[in-house]
Amino acid sequence: MNHKPQLAWDIYSRSTDPKESFNILRIIAMDCYTVGEFYYAAKAFDGLEKIDPSPENWQGKRGATCGLFKMLVQGRATNEQMSEVLQLLDRGNHPQADFVSSTIRKWAKTHEINLD
Repeated sequence: MNHKPQLAWDIYSRSTDPKESFNILRIIAMDCYTVGEFYYAAKAFDGLEKIDPSPENWQGKRGATCGLFKMLVQGRATNEQMSEVLQLLDRGNHPQADFVSSTIRKWAKTHEINLD
């Protein structure tokens, strides 16, 4: 990983072959998670979860969301990134999504951070 996840995401976005798109998404999800690029990891795991709603893809999405939240607390992620990832979480249908989302939103409200 060269710490340029936007470039990898652009390659994925331009891909027209479904098999190639899936493989690129998997690489983005795993590599970005490994190096702490949680915004792109969450987006990639969300895409994977739509294709394959396996526990591993949900756990990756949940973990990346929590990692991005930690970065937000540390001032290393934007409100917009967190808001976008929370929307992805809210659109899913996993029973744990509400807990994760409400915990993050409660913290943001307490700290007067707008995530809407």
